[in-house]
Amino acid sequence: MRRKAEVLKYNKTTNGRITKTQSWTQVVSGITQRRAYSSAYLANIGADTDCERVVTYTTGAGIPGPAIPLYLDPAIPLYNYNTQANSLGINNKDETEMWRTKYDTGLLSNNPVIYTLNIRPPIDTTMYSFTVRTSVGIYLDGSANANQFTANLTILPSSIKVLYGYEPVVFTTQQPIVTMESGAPVSINVSGSLTGEPFAGAIYLGNIVISNLLLPTAAGNTYDIIIEPTIRATIVGVATNDPINQIRATFYSNLIPFSNDPTTLSNNTKRFGTRMTFSTSASASTVQAPSLTGSA
Repeated sequence: MRRKAEVLKYNKTTNGRITKTQSWTQVVSGITQRRAYSSAYLANIGADTDCERVVTYTTGAGIPGPAIPLYLDPAIPLYNYNTQANSLGINNKDETEMWRTKYDTGLLSNNPVIYTLNIRPPIDTTMYSFTVRTSVGIYLDGSANANQFTANLTILPSSIKVLYGYEPVVFTTQQPIVTMESGAPVSINVSGSLTGEPFAGAIYLGNIVISNLLLPTAAGNTYDIIIEPTIRATIVGVATNDPINQIRATFYSNLIPFSNDPTTLSNNTKRFGTRMTFSTSASASTVQAPSLTGSA
């Protein structure tokens, strides 16, 4: 009823003309029949144009059913009332990035996804060669009596995996190249001593460069770049299957340049240990945030 009152409030016919449907409604509802109204009623109708006080009945408004007083009551909420809609749209900005990247930092995993690469529509050629840089280290933990330990980290071209969806990308024309920032092969030895159990510690080994990643660059292609290093650690003079004396080695990648946490590798802390010490010095190079570049 509230909506009907709102409609009647603004329903003005043009030049007094009505449609055939409206004319038929008037006939069947008896609106056109001659009626006797008091002079007071007619005077009130002519003088009072306030919709809140003028009362009509549903029978005169084309509403079937028993006669119900119809008037405008602003206290009744109005809903599902269609007003003139404003046409709105989205102002699309031109995209300029040829690819987008995502990475997490402080990864402790022996097969980490160091970068996710998504190719965008502005890409200008079908193939690109990508280069990734990341700072890495080695994390050791376990339980053992006082003894010496050694560890080694090796990353070969075959250690680099790129997944498109869940399928590996096969490099047919050229293989990835992996080196230290200095250009040396990635094969680093670490040693130190254990002073009790349990023990844990980490050491920064330097920046590695993965280049020659030749990938198809159709818009929408998404790649996960993974490192699967060969990593080993042993306790000197102890069998590897010893149930008491154990040492685990974990690849530490995508280091962050700065951290106030003394148990996080960064430029602030390049090595740390609890009940263990490193005789190997940490790399003198600067810890850098991960980066990815590409060239056609």
